[in-house]
Amino acid sequence: MADKDLQRLAEVIDDGRVLSGKRAAEAAAAITERVAPAKRAGITPSAFLDTDEMILIVDHALPGWSITIDGVASERDGHWVCVLRNSGGRDNDAFVGIGKCPRLPHAILSALLKALAFMKPD
Repeated sequence: MADKDLQRLAEVIDDGRVLSGKRAAEAAAAITERVAPAKRAGITPSAFLDTDEMILIVDHALPGWSITIDGVASERDGHWVCVLRNSGGRDNDAFVGIGKCPRLPHAILSALLKALAFMKPD
């Protein structure tokens, strides 16, 4: 998937409360093609429903990156922000991923797609 398509997919995820099966499959394929073959297990659309699974996917896709999560939990729709940075201690990273969604796993997914959009595929 091209970088601009990754960015566009992340924006669609940011805008929605529900991740459709089609969009989830597109995201899984896009992440899989940019992650080392040994780390691809577990990158499935169903993993995008679980926060722990998403953190593991980020670890496989962007090893060593810091994950910052902030938000307000509410009954059905929270207000979550996930920031992925190459370094947790500096503010001068070349690129970061920032996802904002009502569902925490989707905020993490959006941030991951945005970060990958600026990186060269392996």
